[in-house]
Amino acid sequence: MPTGLKRIYGRGHLHFLTFSCYKRLPFLKSSRAREIFLEELGRLRSELGFRVIGYVVMPEHVHLLVNEPVGATPSIVLHRLKLRVAKRLRKRRRRAPTSQLFAIRGLQRSPAIFLATALPRLQRV
Repeated sequence: MPTGLKRIYGRGHLHFLTFSCYKRLPFLKSSRAREIFLEELGRLRSELGFRVIGYVVMPEHVHLLVNEPVGATPSIVLHRLKLRVAKRLRKRRRRAPTSQLFAIRGLQRSPAIFLATALPRLQRV
């Protein structure tokens, strides 16, 4: 981020906001991820009382054109938006329970039986 930026808020101007995903990875590639982003943008819009004039959501970055919220700044809007979307997207990507992992890998035995038979072989390696 460039140094010496001066943010000017409180004049009722429109703000063009651009941000990218972590390491420009395409976290917004799926339609479900984009839906989550738009749901959270709508929630924030109603909570903070700002208008969204236009937006573009691409797989790895977003452009927003918004007016200033009444009791907050565009920086606060972005912070809350990114935090909420990240939490919801991470919630969806959590690991499957252990029993599902064994079934996915084709091991139709119980986890206890698998560990009893596989651990001794793994420790020898």
